[in-house]
Parts: sequence; C-alpha cells; structure tokens
Amino acid sequence: MKLRLLTIAATISATLLFVGCQEDQIEPQNNDVEGRYEQEVFSAVVIDSAEYDTDEGLWMDIYHPSGDASTNRRLVILGHGGAFVAGSRKNPLMVDYATRLAKHGYVVATYDYRLAGGINVMLDSLQSLNVVARAMSDATNAIEFLISSATSGNPFGLDPGNIVLGGNSAGAVLALHVGHMDESDSLSVGMSQVMTAQGGWASQWNPTSAGPIKAIISLAGGIHKTHWLNSYGPRLIMAHGTWDPVVPYSCGHVINNTQTATILCGTAPLTSKSEALNLENEALIFPEMLHCPWNDSQAINDQLFDYLVPELNKAF
Repeated sequence: MKLRLLTIAATISATLLFVGCQEDQIEPQNNDVEGRYEQEVFSAVVIDSAEYDTDEGLWMDIYHPSGDASTNRRLVILGHGGAFVAGSRKNPLMVDYATRLAKHGYVVATYDYRLAGGINVMLDSLQSLNVVARAMSDATNAIEFLISSATSGNPFGLDPGNIVLGGNSAGAVLALHVGHMDESDSLSVGMSQVMTAQGGWASQWNPTSAGPIKAIISLAGGIHKTHWLNSYGPRLIMAHGTWDPVVPYSCGHVINNTQTATILCGTAPLTSKSEALNLENEALIFPEMLHCPWNDSQAINDQLFDYLVPELNKAF
C-alpha cells in the first residue's frame, strides 16, 4: 500500500465540471481500442436509463462508449453522496466520472437508492442504521440487475465477472458495507435488528468469498466496524481529507461529531486494518482538507480522477 499526500494551494478556485446526460452526437470511432482503461479512447458516450427496481421505482443510468463493439467490458457502479437524505444518480460528480470512465472504455452505472426522510433520522444512530441497511438492499438489487442483464442479451456489453463498486460520501459508505459486510460478521443487537427488518441476508450482497466485485472506490467513506473487512474481499481504493467533519478520516461520530449519530471509521483505520489483513489497498490523502474537497475544486477533481484510473487497472 502506498499512502499519497497531496497539498493543494488554498488559492485554487475552479468549479466542478458539469456534464450533461444526453448522448454526445459524434461519429463512432474505430473499434481498435488500444489503451482501453488506461486513457480516453472514445470521444462519445451513450447513456441508457433502466428501472432496476420496479417495486420501489428506482432507476439507474448506464454509460458506455459509443461505437464500441466489445461485449465484455469492465463494469463500475457508482453511488452518489448526500448524507443518505439527498442526491440522485444525476449528481454532477457521478455524471462527470461516469462519462470519463466510459470514454476510457468502461461501462459505468450510477444508481438511485432510497433516502431518509430528513437529516434528523441520520442523527439517530439506530434509525440511520436502518436507512443504510435499506440502501444496501437497493445497491444489491442494482448489482444483481446488471449481472442478470449479461445473461439476458447483454444489452450493455458488460463482463459480469469484473465489477468495481464505489461512491462518494454516503455512496462510499454504502459501497464499503455492501462489498465487505457478510453474514459471518459479528453484529450488534441493533444492527441485527435492522438487517432483519430489511429482509435479512437474503436481501444483501453477502460476499462470503471472493467474487465478481474486484474493488471498492471509497471517496470520503467509512465503515461502521473495521473488523467487517475481509482478507479475500475487494481491493480498497480510497481518498479522504484529514479534517473531514462529515465522515471522519479516523473513527468518530458522523456529521460534525454529533454524539447521537452513528460512528464510522474512515480511511486511516481502513488502511491499518487492510494492512493487517494483507488486503490490497491504496489511499490518496488530502492533509487538512474537509469533506470531499474534489467537489469544490476542478484541480482536485482532476487529480482524483487521474489517481483512480491506474488504481482501477490494478484491481483486475
């Protein structure tokens, strides 16, 4: 594991790149895709939308390169931030990174998940666990929908055996729990209750052995208990500001250290636990920066993306 420290001058002031969700009207490129996954090799992206859970009315957008004939492309699934009370698959960072990764040759899905009724719910440790468990079920349905599509005509041209699950902030919290938490884990009484209320392990991804999810992208994310990490689990690709008051870089109560809120352990303890387990991991650290600094600076946004590209390649 290599720990990377980046210091960005406080004078940088660039806005986050906003990418529209319509298809680019550009002629398809030649299907010779030397450099796929390593650099931008397509100039146009197609965006499909699909309702992956008709009972809950949940949708995803699927980005894939226009003019690409490949039918076994790596899949990246991204969850948006918003403290589990706001946000959607149209989140600007998700749209930006999904578009860029699709131009590198990936298939990328951004998905909606059920949210809490208000921030007060997330300030209550037990209620917030119920929200996260419910969102985990939604993420599981999204994964299974995409895997199933590969055996039903494979309309998105994806490889169901090579998946990365990730997200930003709340989406990263979600990805970490889905990708590493399983029925062999020791759960608190409260966590056991909320898992049961959401359908038990039958409704969860439940990765009891190495599987198709090869890596977790955690952008300012954390996990409730670091002992839920699995040595056979997906590689961790992390980024975090050390002064993050929303999802702690270390372990602590979320949302400005609100004592009634749940505790999450961020990138520092995730790195330590991964090293102890010999779990492959990488961390890009932003000293003395707050929550998701890449949301407020295009320079940091670009640096983060440039860090992710080679790290994703190491996962496959």
